[in-house]
Amino acid sequence: FDGGSPPWASAMAQGTGLEALTRAYEASGHDATYLQLAHKALGLFTVAPPGGVRVATSLGARYLQYSFAPGVDIINAFLQSLIGLYDYGHVSGDPLALRLFAAGNAEAEAEVPHFDTGAWSLYQPGVEDSLDYHVLVTGFLDELCARTQAPVYCTTAQHFHTYLKTPPAMALLTTSI
Repeated sequence: FDGGSPPWASAMAQGTGLEALTRAYEASGHDATYLQLAHKALGLFTVAPPGGVRVATSLGARYLQYSFAPGVDIINAFLQSLIGLYDYGHVSGDPLALRLFAAGNAEAEAEVPHFDTGAWSLYQPGVEDSLDYHVLVTGFLDELCARTQAPVYCTTAQHFHTYLKTPPAMALLTTSI
């Protein structure tokens, strides 16, 4: 996919899997099998590319959308991976999941403001989101705001919601035909 040769992995897919397994645990009346499977999924977040998705940073870690592309920072994928780590960690109490979330959260809190142009969101540095991706990343920020109450997630989500309702600024460029 997208130029990457198999095998490769995605933090977004792994985070979504963690979230689904956590919800299955809760919906099943606490069948521990789901949390045991989720714990096994954490390994990907502990290994650097190309075998894993963890890129160490000065603040903690960034988790990659594509293990074959360690220089590509796609914010919506990173945020979704954190949602999965948070949910599993807080429901299970798994210390590894809580540490992985904390490392990623520290990095994400520093990165998120750089994805706000003041009028729209960025998909990755220098690349604006499409409408669909803008809505997606706004939803992920809403989810992280609800879970963590971190001001950066809440404020950025508010900005992104506002951008959906802000009319475009227009100026007359010429009066001739």
